[in-house]
Amino acid sequence: MKFIRPDHWQPKGIDDLEPNAWQALRQRESTSIIAGPGAGKTEFLAQKAAYLLETGLCPSNKKILAISFKTDAAKNLADRVKERCSEEVSNRFISMTFDAFTKNLIDRFRMALPEHHRPSKRYEISFPSFHQEKQLISSFRNNFGNAVGIYSFTQRLQNMNQFIGSVRIGDPKLSWLEEEFLTFWLSQQINYPDGVSRVSFPALNRLAEYIVRTNDHVRRSIRASYPIVFVDEFQDTTFAQYDFLSSVFKSSEAEVTAVGDYKQRIMGWAGAKGDVFHQFEADFSAERHSLLLNHRSSPELVRIQHVIAQAIDHEVREVQTSNINLISGDAAWICCSYNINQEAAHLAEWIANDLLGRSLNPRNYSILVRQKPEDYEQQLSYYLAQHGLSLRNESVKIGQTTLQDLLAEELTILFSTLLRLGLVRRNAQAWNQLSSDIRILRNTN
Repeated sequence: MKFIRPDHWQPKGIDDLEPNAWQALRQRESTSIIAGPGAGKTEFLAQKAAYLLETGLCPSNKKILAISFKTDAAKNLADRVKERCSEEVSNRFISMTFDAFTKNLIDRFRMALPEHHRPSKRYEISFPSFHQEKQLISSFRNNFGNAVGIYSFTQRLQNMNQFIGSVRIGDPKLSWLEEEFLTFWLSQQINYPDGVSRVSFPALNRLAEYIVRTNDHVRRSIRASYPIVFVDEFQDTTFAQYDFLSSVFKSSEAEVTAVGDYKQRIMGWAGAKGDVFHQFEADFSAERHSLLLNHRSSPELVRIQHVIAQAIDHEVREVQTSNINLISGDAAWICCSYNINQEAAHLAEWIANDLLGRSLNPRNYSILVRQKPEDYEQQLSYYLAQHGLSLRNESVKIGQTTLQDLLAEELTILFSTLLRLGLVRRNAQAWNQLSSDIRILRNTN
């Protein structure tokens, strides 16, 4: 492939980038990007990937590693890069979640772990509930009830995600109780009578961190393969995930670009690290850039968002919008209801009327609820059905994963492409996608 000179490179599939995005794109050191709602975080990362791959700044024998918090975000970013780049270079863009990355390391280098911390060759992924974690802490407290400081130590365990992310396997700095609990916590997941370990993703994270910290060969191999790293949704990075990222790439020559918005941090309950941007900028000597253009929201919504943003951060910079108002009247309002049935009935009627009035499709609408969509699904489905509309709850569990994550899995996409190809007489897009997938499966790409 003939590379493009960096000063001649132009954005792919869009007209231009805002000035701050150009600065961040050309930055050759580690960078933190603060990008609010609608700022185009995925598009920016796709453009930066295209810039690095097409100019040869990412050498042809190297790859770009993109790490996201959720499976669908990782897939969306990979798809965007495929749209912006040729197949020849987009194949060097590897997009996955933190959990997939750590699991891949365990599957490949399991034998590098100490025997008493080594999962079985065939292991299952477990998802411990809050109640199960409490039982584990209680069991540990009963086993070490006479130990000095056991009460204050178990109080620290109430925030399990933060504690697990702050301790490392085999670290000589661990206190006696920290080491005992870490060993106890791992043994409860690794040692089962049937010989099949049942390991949680936080445990896989700690085991993978141990491998890259103690095995120079593995650490050097990862750094050599991925000199450029993107981290999306950085505000939701947990203590353990950030610690793992540091063990792999800190004090290396890797260029790490972290993108997110601390005002959108929604995973604090799951152990998201509150000061992660400041910590990253200090640890990786990263320069901060802010994207100040909103490509998604109308001017009125941007104004409302700025009021909320100022309540979170008084020094937040005002964002501009590239859009015009497409809705007559108010773009946002608060509607108070006496009960959930009244709320659901009004919402269903509004969606049905708006859909007809603006000639839109049902897929143009989404309903966001707090934490538990299943608490609202029955009522919403009932009232939407009265208007001939159906509701899909993407948070519903299929086995041990959500429908949203399942739909983003490569195997699901492969089968859905096959179905689309079989149901429609001519579908060039499905044919091209299936052909590409088959080539990858056969490794003839």
